[in-house]
Amino acid sequence: MLLIFLRFLQKHPVDKCLKNNSSNKFDIEQSEFLKLILAFAVGALIADVFLHILPEACGQLIMAGYTPQNTQHYLGVWILIGLIQ
Repeated sequence: MLLIFLRFLQKHPVDKCLKNNSSNKFDIEQSEFLKLILAFAVGALIADVFLHILPEACGQLIMAGYTPQNTQHYLGVWILIGLIQ
């Protein structure tokens, strides 16, 4: 994914995409650049949430008496349910 982003930046320099356009015309390149940056930001935030919350949830279930194997299955099922909804 990072290679795609770098390749996009090579084709469309940042200074060209972020220039101050005095006209009110819609700039497709600027819109695509903004969508790409927002997609990376959202992906980073979601990954950060999973990396911080899953170990805590796993630890809480182990303290509640679940075995580590059951904890992984239990969390996996809830993650799949959340993604399907």
